[in-house]
Amino acid sequence: MSRTVVVGASSGLGRCIGVGLAQRGAQVALLARRRARIEAAAKEAGSGTIAIECDVTDEGSCRSAINEAADALGGARAVMHLAIEYAKVRKQFGQLIGSFQAIQHLCVDMYETVELARSGVIHALWAADNADADERHLSALRAKAFAGRLATVGDTAIQVFGGIGYTWEHDAHLYLKRLLSWSTFLGGPDRYLTELGARLTERALK
Repeated sequence: MSRTVVVGASSGLGRCIGVGLAQRGAQVALLARRRARIEAAAKEAGSGTIAIECDVTDEGSCRSAINEAADALGGARAVMHLAIEYAKVRKQFGQLIGSFQAIQHLCVDMYETVELARSGVIHALWAADNADADERHLSALRAKAFAGRLATVGDTAIQVFGGIGYTWEHDAHLYLKRLLSWSTFLGGPDRYLTELGARLTERALK
């Protein structure tokens, strides 16, 4: 029997999606880091729904984090390029909005976030196939730590789009929702930044 796996399902959008699918008859597996919350969500969803607690500690979770990071990176790059192309053609006050310094700063912020995440994701993808278990774990931590902030790209893109970015007719909100789901997958990036720093410091002192 196949199941729909919903990641980051302990709260927020992930929980709403998981519970909603289950209540409509789908066989659902809810995946998240916090045991109490994920079990509560599964109970709300009803019988037949299973809860899976996970973290970036075992091999499977490391590979899941790397896969999800790559997916989020693609989404962030896509919405960033949409926003940049929009800034090149949208006019306000008789000028292209891309000529305004405020818009240029927003685009640079998006680019910086995407590129910082991209280097970590590329290394993590390499490590998933070629490195030892310790390096795979470290690369997964790095990917989650830096790519975990990709949701800010979706938020910033909507600022560039202006009013149209807030509408259901535009795709920007779909990218933002996907990136928000990634940002909550296995917890936020702050704890992974802390753990990554501790691991790298420990390695340097050996």
